[in-house]
Amino acid sequence: MEKQGFASGLKGFGLVGVGVAFGLGSAFLMTDQRVDGPAPLSMQTDVEVTRQQADPLTLSTISTLQSVVANSQTELSRTDDLSPEQLEVVAFFELSARQLNESVKSERGQLLHFDNMTIDKLNVRYYYTYNSRYDQIDREAALAEQARLVYDNICTDTAIRTLMDEYGLNYTYRYISSDFRHVGEVNGSIKSCAS
Repeated sequence: MEKQGFASGLKGFGLVGVGVAFGLGSAFLMTDQRVDGPAPLSMQTDVEVTRQQADPLTLSTISTLQSVVANSQTELSRTDDLSPEQLEVVAFFELSARQLNESVKSERGQLLHFDNMTIDKLNVRYYYTYNSRYDQIDREAALAEQARLVYDNICTDTAIRTLMDEYGLNYTYRYISSDFRHVGEVNGSIKSCAS
């Protein structure tokens, strides 16, 4: 069977998924075992070889894959220590983030445009991109202006203040340049509103 036929043959038989077939095909290629190549050396019959001795890389790879699969099947713990009320607020923000990310298409011609929104535990995050390269942005002035706008909005809005006071929410606004370099971030919380 040719190298190309190896992975497609396994997939065709439905024995393994595409990813596993690719991994097995890569392992096959790395061992440089070709069916059409030279005949294998004859083996001595009086030597017993274990699987680990024959190919320790395969055993290590299988062990690593089993570990990855086991870890991926554990439950997420980012909301374990939240109260039922906080979980409700998080669920609301997760739904809002999905809807906002699907519906808002910010104008690319603006100086700053909205990219997306996420929530991680009690931290609501907004991501923005400047329509300028990193070396064209006065970072200090830009972040000072964004901080002023953020604090004016979150510190004066009673609903947001309630979410921060009673539920422990905080806000992070992250900014990158058009060449995908981190410009900075503004963090909004009860402490930042108090100062």
